Amino acid sequence: MNQMGIRKLAQNPDKLETKLIRLADAVGMTKFLNDLKYEPVNMIPFGAKKYFLSRRPKKEDLLSGGFTNLAIAAQTTCAARLRLTQAMEKAGIKNMIYCDTDSVIYKESIGENKLESMRGEQLGFLTDEILAGRKLKEAVVMVPKMYALRMEDEQGTSSYSVKAKGVSLTSKNSEAISFNTMKETMKDFISEGVSDPLVAQMMTFKRGDNALDGLWTCITEKRVNPKMDKGHYNLHEVVTPFGHLSANTLLIDDYPFYDQ
Repeated sequence: MNQMGIRKLAQNPDKLETKLIRLADAVGMTKFLNDLKYEPVNMIPFGAKKYFLSRRPKKEDLLSGGFTNLAIAAQTTCAARLRLTQAMEKAGIKNMIYCDTDSVIYKESIGENKLESMRGEQLGFLTDEILAGRKLKEAVVMVPKMYALRMEDEQGTSSYSVKAKGVSLTSKNSEAISFNTMKETMKDFISEGVSDPLVAQMMTFKRGDNALDGLWTCITEKRVNPKMDKGHYNLHEVVTPFGHLSANTLLIDDYPFYDQ
């Protein structure tokens, strides 16, 4: 689902501002550091003629960006979830393979196109991950936002698409986390109830508390195990999300802004 721009509406304001100023620009340095709405944080030499200056806005003067609107962000996100629910209902619950906050994978017969009216490039419309001329043959889902697809073209040649949130699919990691390794892991999990985790190596950056502190790299491991953590499944294979309230739950109508 195309949700471009929604997150921008709820973006936090920039809390630390850093600027490189020439030593000869005494007026600019003074204005930058003496602004009453900011607190100076750092003044670090950069060569012989420049300084890195950083400042942080005071809490009472911290302003959101001109594009920020939490109410619109919340309503737009809610509308996107409702539209995703509509897509799931159109596809048919029995045909669902996977769903997420912005995507669905489902099965349908050749020639069917149940979600054609919901496809498009506009905000809130669905885009197709299966390229023209290819058909989805197999799907393996391990955890939310981590799945693999096997597709075939008209000549029967297979191609693969792997999604793994939080993992950089480098050449080495693509060997550890692939369609085949996911498939074998899920077979073990279904038959035995447990499985060995898939392990990928991640290179991350670390630095100190201040923006101008030193920066270094370190290698960490990302372990992936099959699990279901979106909600509870009943005997009819229908999931109830965590936090879902029953229909007879009494809600207190105390929201203070209805009349504003």
